[in-house]
Amino acid sequence: PCEGVGLVLRGRAALDCDGHQILGRPPTTSTTLKAGRTVGILLDGANGASVRRCRVTGFTYGIELNDAHQSDVAASEVFRNGDFTARVGYGIHLSRAERNTIRDCKVHDNADEGIHIGAGSDDNTVVGNEAWDNGRENFYILTAHRNRLLRNQGRGSVSANLYMKHATDNVIEGNRFAERAVVVR
Repeated sequence: PCEGVGLVLRGRAALDCDGHQILGRPPTTSTTLKAGRTVGILLDGANGASVRRCRVTGFTYGIELNDAHQSDVAASEVFRNGDFTARVGYGIHLSRAERNTIRDCKVHDNADEGIHIGAGSDDNTVVGNEAWDNGRENFYILTAHRNRLLRNQGRGSVSANLYMKHATDNVIEGNRFAERAVVVR
């Protein structure tokens, strides 16, 4: 298992895992505090990169788009990431990421959130994904603007299928959320 970052993509890099798995060492509170976070696939400053058909598990963050632009994550399964004791860690995390697309992914059983669109992550499209049984929320938009959530599905034992806070001009359309609430603050 990878003990830090599994793979780093920059520039216009393309990764097609053809269904293979990137495996990390599942974080615990003690390792998270000592070593910091781990990431399965990190799109670091990427512009036009793509990730396809990957299975990512056992990291603090499964896939992270950090300052990534016009990149694409598609047809991947991201599951059982995060520290389940401290309840931190996401399946897919967007941080200061703009104009990216997350599509046709399965995101489930992560410690905190399934797909997290964080501060400064604007103009992204999240379409056709399935998220279920993540620790707190399946989809979370925090201080992010002009994102589009289209035709996604959320279900399972979560506190909310979608939680949106301090966010403006986002479009939420054609999604199917079952069993749990949608919270807009």
